[in-house]
Amino acid sequence: MGRTRVLTIADRLGAMGGAEIAQLSVVEGLAAAGWTVDLLYVTKGDLWPRWDALAASTRAVRSSQLRREAPLGSAWGSVGAFADLMRTAADVVYLHNPGDLPVALTAARLKRVPVVLHLHLPPPYHQPAWLNRLIARADAVIAPSADAARRWIQVAGLADHRVRVIPTGVDTGRFVPLTDAERGGQRRALGLDPGAPVLLYAGRLNPTKGLSVLLESVRKMEEPVKLVVCGSGVDAAYADGLHRESQGLDVTWLDRRVEVAPLMAAADLLVLPSQVPETQGMVVSEAMACGTPAVATSVGGLPETLSGFPDHLVPPGDARALAGVVDQVIGWRRHTPSLGSDSRQWVLDHLDLDRTVGEVSTLLGGRDR
Repeated sequence: MGRTRVLTIADRLGAMGGAEIAQLSVVEGLAAAGWTVDLLYVTKGDLWPRWDALAASTRAVRSSQLRREAPLGSAWGSVGAFADLMRTAADVVYLHNPGDLPVALTAARLKRVPVVLHLHLPPPYHQPAWLNRLIARADAVIAPSADAARRWIQVAGLADHRVRVIPTGVDTGRFVPLTDAERGGQRRALGLDPGAPVLLYAGRLNPTKGLSVLLESVRKMEEPVKLVVCGSGVDAAYADGLHRESQGLDVTWLDRRVEVAPLMAAADLLVLPSQVPETQGMVVSEAMACGTPAVATSVGGLPETLSGFPDHLVPPGDARALAGVVDQVIGWRRHTPSLGSDSRQWVLDHLDLDRTVGEVSTLLGGRDR
């Protein structure tokens, strides 16, 4: 009989970024597929209701990993997490943060259950050697793209046979296209002209995301566009600088929101101008599932996510190239009306969440080794 009960650990049960949403989406799929899910978490957030609905058991711990800023408190909290791990009846431990490995690996080895680590982010520039050694001890490691897998193998010295590439899929039942009337209603609710070409950026306000390049490219576009920026950041000075850079442009600034599907479906084009490697670029596939094409920089795993639309890729940092591709694509509703449905079909064929859940479930269940 295969494994049927999984324990996962989360820090804050909130939509802080793509990694938190990805973990929740996959675990929700596992629960729907029949897995019994036990959850250890540190703090609640806006995703707590969804976690509470799927988990057979939930338990708050003071800490699941050692933290440099609070060594004593986090160490004591980790002792509690270790005790909870030792009490669990789970058949497999499924982690989404390498920092949870010290506690989880120790308990799992004592209980003789496997540990699977799902890496949603690229390797940090200064990865501690001791953490690399722990990652290499995991029974299996999942990366969302071949590019991310290569980077982790190189940085952490992972054995190739222990690394699986499983793209994180999109819930195509939640990310859906809108009718013309619905799209017009969404735009009017945001104060946008229903007929204006709308270019959307949705994500963190961070220098690595290339927002200054995006603003420069909008100035170089032949066709005026309405730029919508949806997201937040921790650096208020950087955000203020972006607002100053955008003077003279038609920009609507929206705060981060948990439910972005309607906004994506209301746009004409999504852009992700990242300057550093993205492991996959979930926002790209989510927009495409909504029938909204995407343009992105050719870094990290983005070329894999957009492998069906290679003409939608541009070099990082090249505002002129980005402007040129946006000019070509943003009017697709007039000159290439099938592009929206083609974008969604690509996600259905290659990046559907059910496919991801099936592959992760097979790996966790030990049925592919």
